Amino acid sequence: MRPGREGILGRPVTKGRTAYCVAENPDDVRMKFMIAAFLLNIDFDAIADRILILDQRRSPEDIAAELRLLGQMEPFVYVCVDTFAAFYDGKQINDPIEAGNFARRWRPLTAIPGKPAVVISSHPVKGASESQLIPYGSGAILNEVDGNLTLWRTNGGSSLHWQGKLRGLEFEALQFRFELTSSPDVVDKQGREIQLPTMRPTTAEAVEDRQATERNLDRALLAAMLDAPSGTQAEWGLAISRTKARVNMRLRRLKTEKLVEDLAGKSTVTAKGKRAVDPKKEAKQNDD
Repeated sequence: MRPGREGILGRPVTKGRTAYCVAENPDDVRMKFMIAAFLLNIDFDAIADRILILDQRRSPEDIAAELRLLGQMEPFVYVCVDTFAAFYDGKQINDPIEAGNFARRWRPLTAIPGKPAVVISSHPVKGASESQLIPYGSGAILNEVDGNLTLWRTNGGSSLHWQGKLRGLEFEALQFRFELTSSPDVVDKQGREIQLPTMRPTTAEAVEDRQATERNLDRALLAAMLDAPSGTQAEWGLAISRTKARVNMRLRRLKTEKLVEDLAGKSTVTAKGKRAVDPKKEAKQNDD
């Protein structure tokens, strides 16, 4: 295998053929590939024949058989399955025997020509906290994998880490930011470039700066709500230079943090939210 570009993540890369098994929305995956190639200055035509997208919901055995045959012409270095739940063919994903057996049925993919790394994307339980990023379903799933990599949404980005199990060297969380990107090769019927979110590497310091900015914006929104308690979301958005849609999204998050609550159908700042607006004043009151 030949070495590939290290400039994307700053880590050694093995260049080779990849396969994406997509049970839902394969066109979205194709568009993201094309946009990412444009963004990273990669000639997509030069690598298109090395990216295989299987866009049918099939059994692990059928997929392994096809990739084993195709791998005789050129081996694979990476296989992605999207997602565990979408391909699941059992009756109950929470059944430990069923779920464990289904996870085990993907193991032969690691033995096809090239012995590729196999990543099976999965979701945690609904409403999972940062400490609950284990694949949804039976704990038997975790027993059948070599490691559980996790993605946790941060303000404006995501953190890649691991949890529960990792056969290999442990590593510190890697930070990414989201950018809306496009390509002149991916357009809608009117010829307009389609924008899709792309993850780009960033630093822990940049994440902290972004989080500080977001906290300040939260305080600004709470202050605007206190100044105009009968105002609308559009008016509060105008006060902080954000759209009504952005204010609505922010309000939903603030409600989960108990900084805002709904009273008679109106978003209202809670006592905790009032304290968050001026933390220095709150600290002074506590000292007194």
